[in-house]
Amino acid sequence: MAAVDEAKQEPKEQEQAKDNEDAKGDDKNENEPQNFTGIWELKTNDNLDAFMKSQGIGYMKRKLMSMASVTLTIDHQGDTMKVKAKLPIGEINEELPLDGTTKQTTNPMGDEIKMTASWKDDTKQVLIIKTDNLKTKKKVTMTRSMPDKDTLKDEMTNDQGISMTRNFKRKAQ
Repeated sequence: MAAVDEAKQEPKEQEQAKDNEDAKGDDKNENEPQNFTGIWELKTNDNLDAFMKSQGIGYMKRKLMSMASVTLTIDHQGDTMKVKAKLPIGEINEELPLDGTTKQTTNPMGDEIKMTASWKDDTKQVLIIKTDNLKTKKKVTMTRSMPDKDTLKDEMTNDQGISMTRNFKRKAQ
């Protein structure tokens, strides 16, 4: 009787092992570079007011920014990332090389900025995006990561040491 019970157990264990392998197949291979492609909706924006105030943004614009919904559309192909977003202070429509090349462009408020994006390390899981506002002389370093396949996290710190964190969720398509 014990042999029959063991025989019944074995297929169940094999089935569970197969299910576990299938579940792993849904996750990204840890050796592959992170891909940020997707449509991302802002869910939380921690310390926005203090951060924007330290960047010289006025009260009314800060209040407008705190109430706005933000959706990022990212198309990440190899060493290039295209980002589109409508923000309360303007629009972003940028193509950014991810190889450390500096790009000069205009931010949504009309200021000239220099941007540089590169991977944090050889695992290519975290992007470091640095901006230098040529008008205000303010600098921001943003760390972009994906804690899981449906969460995008942007952590920004300015040259005064003040930070804010934006958390986005992947929009179902």
